[in-house]
Amino acid sequence: MTPIEVPVTFELKEVTYHLRGVICHMGSTIPSGHYYSVVIQENKAYKIDDDSIQPCPLPFPDRINRHIYGIMYERQETQARP
Repeated sequence: MTPIEVPVTFELKEVTYHLRGVICHMGSTIPSGHYYSVVIQENKAYKIDDDSIQPCPLPFPDRINRHIYGIMYERQETQARP
């Protein structure tokens, strides 16, 4: 339940990674509780929860950060160096 900060982009060994989504879990155990996701498309985030899709602020607020279970990043392809 401790909020974590999830960077929208980060660099590692000269490669840039962009956040594409997170999976969140609300509940006391992994097999019980409720799961939802937040996806990022064209620099906008959307919370997808059962039958609803709602805008979500970036960076994520603590109410999202404290429930993150999985994080998905996309590697930015770089041009070959001469």
